[in-house]
Amino acid sequence: MSTRVRGRYELQEEIGRGGMGTVFAGRDVLDDRVCAIKVIREDALFDPDARERFEREARAPQQIDHPGIAQVYDAFIDDDGRMVLVMELLHGESLRDLMGAGTSLQHRLAVVVGALEGPRRSTPPGTSIAT
Repeated sequence: MSTRVRGRYELQEEIGRGGMGTVFAGRDVLDDRVCAIKVIREDALFDPDARERFEREARAPQQIDHPGIAQVYDAFIDDDGRMVLVMELLHGESLRDLMGAGTSLQHRLAVVVGALEGPRRSTPPGTSIAT
């Protein structure tokens, strides 16, 4: 699959799905860089709470300089009325996997402390932490 959003962002493969929308690995064809592209559900455009959450998610990383927060490159509503976030694409295990069943409390605390200290990075769209 290869679809473009706003003429510049190429959606490639789906890498995550959640309550707010779908996240794709993608590429910014103008800047020639890989990125994560989060496409919010179309019905969310008419939900004031969902729209507010989208706007917060777009602004918050710009106000925080922390290696545990992925950069937001762009945020917009496309011609089809979909809210779209374009972010730094990071690779690693999901937080769900790192904190999953069978892990000790000590391990879980180490993951949380590590994320807060910043040697690992997490992405807003999923819950990935790169190692």
